[in-house]
Amino acid sequence: MYEAGYNKLFWGMIFIIFDFNLGGINLLPDFIGYFLLYAGLISLQQQHEFYKKAKAPLIFLLSISLVKAISYFSIGYIVNQKENTNLFSLLIGSFTSLVTAYLIYILCRSIYLLAVSRREEELKNNVEYSFKYYFITTAAFAAYLPFSINLSQDLYAIGSVIALINIIFTIPIAVLFKKSVNLLGDGLND
Repeated sequence: MYEAGYNKLFWGMIFIIFDFNLGGINLLPDFIGYFLLYAGLISLQQQHEFYKKAKAPLIFLLSISLVKAISYFSIGYIVNQKENTNLFSLLIGSFTSLVTAYLIYILCRSIYLLAVSRREEELKNNVEYSFKYYFITTAAFAAYLPFSINLSQDLYAIGSVIALINIIFTIPIAVLFKKSVNLLGDGLND
């Protein structure tokens, strides 16, 4: 009954995690990922109350990603690249990272609560560890981003390493959503 919801969460995370650019155009735009997450939440909020808390941060992130996509196509790629170097856009990026972490927390906490109620110890433990490492790297990246404007070119590598580690720790979150298809998607009363 809830398999489709968890599948949408999985595919939404894939769109959010990976940026495949072809000629400056992202082939997996974030706003599609957020639409998929929202569509997944529509059915999953019936499975557990905690999922309802994800709507506000998700709508915020969807709005930001739509504005970004629209400004990219209306203003152009070159202007957007110059804009990304000012402090305001870096602070927005940090804030967006933290809101994303909050959204992921709500989704993970919902899965955690369902896993506890169903005595799915392995899933419960996976949620705990996956989110912990994801949050540490996201917080590190959010802290690094506003200060990166003052760093020399030699120290930009630090941000790349943190971003890569963050991607590595975000993949298990998407995998949790895929595991939830089989473990929580059957529609048992929770």
